[in-house]
Amino acid sequence: MKVVKAVKRVKVAGEQPFPGKSFMSFIHFTVFMMVFVTALAGQQTQAPRPTFRAGVDLVRVEVQVVDRDGVPIPQLGLTDFEVKIDGRKRPVVSADLINYDPALIAKSVVPSPSLADLGKRPSDRMFVLAIDEASLKPGDAMVAAQAGRKFIDTLHETDYIGLYKFPVIERQLDLTHGHAAVKLALGKIIGSFMHVRGEFNLSPSEISDITATDYEVWQQVVRRECDPLDISCPDRIVNEARTTASYSEADAATRVHSLRYLLDALATVAGRKTLVVISGGMFTSDRTSGRPNIDSMMVRLGQEAAIANTSLYVLHLDSSFVDSLTRSGGRSPAPGDPHPFQNSVRDGQLQALGLERLAGAAGGGYIRIQAGTPDYAFGRVLRESAAYYLLGVQPEDRDRDGRPHYIRTTVKAKGATVRGRSHVIIPRRK
Repeated sequence: MKVVKAVKRVKVAGEQPFPGKSFMSFIHFTVFMMVFVTALAGQQTQAPRPTFRAGVDLVRVEVQVVDRDGVPIPQLGLTDFEVKIDGRKRPVVSADLINYDPALIAKSVVPSPSLADLGKRPSDRMFVLAIDEASLKPGDAMVAAQAGRKFIDTLHETDYIGLYKFPVIERQLDLTHGHAAVKLALGKIIGSFMHVRGEFNLSPSEISDITATDYEVWQQVVRRECDPLDISCPDRIVNEARTTASYSEADAATRVHSLRYLLDALATVAGRKTLVVISGGMFTSDRTSGRPNIDSMMVRLGQEAAIANTSLYVLHLDSSFVDSLTRSGGRSPAPGDPHPFQNSVRDGQLQALGLERLAGAAGGGYIRIQAGTPDYAFGRVLRESAAYYLLGVQPEDRDRDGRPHYIRTTVKAKGATVRGRSHVIIPRRK
């Protein structure tokens, strides 16, 4: 089994650990982190795999096709799919529906600690819950843990489950049939989000606008926050907006890097995986020249999700509206200027935008929870992951260069949503 650079060792239940390599990651300020991945797999009879047309070297493309309610759409044929690589259409040669039927799985699967066949059977379902502790308040973390336990209770005993806490990475991730152990570990989730206040009470939308050199918004903030006799105050507002944006970019980089290390580790496990990220938000600007700007961080993550054969869902526990109601500090706006509360909707959208781009980079799904619990969102993840299509796509010679290429899959089914990888890497011909 190949061990990527993000993994120091891989430990299998019932087996001796074997060596790998160490790694270093940037977390706000440079810190050392190590990831240990444990895979507890089941041994069972190999299920028949879809076969591709003989004599044709095809690319495997796995996509989920669901309706508005998240229910997989069956009975789609070759003519229903269109696949483009770098914007150029490629022939779809085969299309097979892989359906997870717990009743059939139960008859043929007996969980055991063998790693040999992990992920090599279409019947294997593997879920990883990734909890973004630094973005969650303690109360939200408790809600996430409770919903996670309920989600695990809905899984079949043959489904694999793992828990990953970030950005400060734990030393071990168990991908296991031991559902009870993962539920117990969820009880140790800690929300550590802290709102960093500066000299001025700048909202996310004001930071985005000021760093985009929006003079009108800057003047509104100056009138609200500055004493007319304090001639340095306007410049300090600009400096604080830039500093806060830089901090947010470093914070986002920390979390994205942590997820990349997880994907590196998951790439060592065969088969299709479903990664469910639970986060309280990721602030990014909605303006071309505004900050924070996290777009460049997402491209590589999408490529690594494709390499790891991992479908990504992001569940956003959004408390921005409640926060806007309880926000204190700052001065009252000047006469005629908008009240900061009027920006609360946009502030929430900026916290959501980073997570939307995170999901989009990997061709995954984003679900926003503004009230209640994530139970519905987890239920949708389970419905959508009940089946997927395995496509055989015929590439052109220009695609076979060993480099990442953008790939897009669409279907003709009305009202359908397609979830699939955003990148594909096709090895050179030997």
